[in-house]
Amino acid sequence: MVELLVAISVLSVGIVFIVRSFLSNVGAIEVSGQYVLAAQLLDRRMSACAAARLQGEALREQHAEEAVRLGLHPAVLIFDVQAESFDELADAWQAEAPADVLVPPPARDMYKVQARIQWQSAARQRSLAVTTYLRDEKP
Repeated sequence: MVELLVAISVLSVGIVFIVRSFLSNVGAIEVSGQYVLAAQLLDRRMSACAAARLQGEALREQHAEEAVRLGLHPAVLIFDVQAESFDELADAWQAEAPADVLVPPPARDMYKVQARIQWQSAARQRSLAVTTYLRDEKP
């Protein structure tokens, strides 16, 4: 009888660990899905900015926040365009670049375009950001 109780105890502990591993995998899959949705939202926002740029719209500094949803979770999409000066980087590149390098130095006037999204999931703050740099010139 004692052997039967020990066997059932060992079996139940094993089953509990198996169920816990499945539940943790389900949570990881849910979080991964949220990151995929966030990446798609950011890609759409950056693509809209690039399309407007190709249609001749000038870049201008801006900051915008927008409430969105990632599946069941509320989120905040933050879009920033900032003018950046790359004078120091360009000067350093020109001072250190070998004479036979064919790559042009960085442009001096550029805009930093950043889209990021923040949301709360499983009692944790999560975020994802995409950044690119665009030249300050007509397309």
